[in-house]
Amino acid sequence: CLPGMKTEMEDWEKRYQIIISLENKREKLRELRRELMWAQVISSEKNVAALEKKLSSYDSEHNNYKEKLIKISEKKKEEDRIYKEVQEKFTTLMDHLKEHRVEENTAGQLEKTAKKNLKDAQAEVTAWQKDDQKIKKEKKEMQRAIETDHTGAWSNWTQKRNERLSKINQIKEERLRMNQEYKTEDTHQANLQ
Repeated sequence: CLPGMKTEMEDWEKRYQIIISLENKREKLRELRRELMWAQVISSEKNVAALEKKLSSYDSEHNNYKEKLIKISEKKKEEDRIYKEVQEKFTTLMDHLKEHRVEENTAGQLEKTAKKNLKDAQAEVTAWQKDDQKIKKEKKEMQRAIETDHTGAWSNWTQKRNERLSKINQIKEERLRMNQEYKTEDTHQANLQ
């Protein structure tokens, strides 16, 4: 009976050792799990810190972009204002140019008319000079006629002379009027420029 008890006792000891070994292993396993958990927590904290840093960097960049966007918006408003002013000035200038063109065309037409009138006046002056030469010629003829027929010839010559002088005076007055108009147009043209 004693050997059987001894064997049983040895079995129980072996079992006890196994149980103690298992308890030790369980404790080690718990310790390893705790360490693993802490390692994961530390790793997570590091990841969180890195993410927070990155997020802070993104926030900073976002603020920079926001400031840049505000500056760009302000610049665009200023450029829109300048563009509007330029458009208004351009419109005013175009209106002025249209008016100026109308005035220029009118002035050009008046200048053409004045030049034509001057040309006509010069033609009349040329005709007057020819008439003057004729009158001088006729005067000589009359003087010769006077010598032969003093009374009738003188009367005839006086009448013709008066007619010629009247015509010459009319031409002179017309020429003076046209010259005056031409000078007025020149002054008007100079004022427009």
